[in-house]
Amino acid sequence: MSLKINNKRQGSAYAFVLIAFLIMSILGSSILFIFNNNLKQAKLQQDSLEAYYLAYSGAEMAYASLMTITGGSYKFTEITDSNEFAENDIEYGNGKIDIAAKKSDNEKFENWIEITSTAVLDRNNVSYTRTLYFNPDDPFDMIWTN
Repeated sequence: MSLKINNKRQGSAYAFVLIAFLIMSILGSSILFIFNNNLKQAKLQQDSLEAYYLAYSGAEMAYASLMTITGGSYKFTEITDSNEFAENDIEYGNGKIDIAAKKSDNEKFENWIEITSTAVLDRNNVSYTRTLYFNPDDPFDMIWTN
């Protein structure tokens, strides 16, 4: 008779260990899932920030180029309603930048120069676009938009 009681106790111990193992597995899987999602989100934020500054750098490069003096006048004076400047696929840092400079058609910035810079990261195609408006009458009067 004592042999049967001992077998019942062993069976309940196995059930308890199995339930405890199952709970620990679920908790471990949940923690791993949350950690993995947080890591992906942090990486995406880092890539977005990198694309933001890459686009910012592209607009700054275009602005510096337009501020050069050629033939006695600033290069941006060559931009007219029908004449634009564009440069595509500039390799810079960890991505490529597309830059376009034209006369603004935005009613808030009428007759200003609009520089649009779009950056795309090489590793995952995260992109960001920055736009810089500046007044040709006072080139240091600038406004940034996203």
